[in-house]
Amino acid sequence: MNVFRQAPTAAPARNAPRAPRPEAAPVRPVAAERPRKPAKPPKPRKKGPSIFGLLDKLLRVDGFFREGVPVRYLPPVLWTMLLVLLYIANSHFAIRTERMTNKVKAETEDLRADYTTLKSEYMQASIQSEVARRVASAGLVESQSPPFRLVLRGAEADSVVLPEAAGADRLLFTEVRTRK
Repeated sequence: MNVFRQAPTAAPARNAPRAPRPEAAPVRPVAAERPRKPAKPPKPRKKGPSIFGLLDKLLRVDGFFREGVPVRYLPPVLWTMLLVLLYIANSHFAIRTERMTNKVKAETEDLRADYTTLKSEYMQASIQSEVARRVASAGLVESQSPPFRLVLRGAEADSVVLPEAAGADRLLFTEVRTRK
């Protein structure tokens, strides 16, 4: 079994007098207990009008409960308690909604700032000179001659043969018409 057992300790000490140690400080005799002074009784509290005493005198609530709980007051009291609970719940809900609204507003502002930053970076990166600079490392260069337009009509459109000459990269087919 897995049981934790303490190692055996030395034999328990007997109630025998021990020899004083030479390096120990001299033992002082224990002073006899002094008799305690009797405690002063607390000063009586000054009785004055308290808030609860004044309310009791003004409202005279004791008269309502002499014969038990007055049932005729129970519906208005329960209705008032329900209204108070609804008021408290509504205030908690309003506070929670306000906190959530503030949190969403802060997130929206952060996202709007991110959007503005990304949009400006995109606009900067889409400039023609910036695109040319970035693709130069891939061996692509900007064309120096403008593209031209070929318009083929009728039989020419049916038998189009693309030349494989040096100017073939400049061909741009924008409109192809065939016979009807």
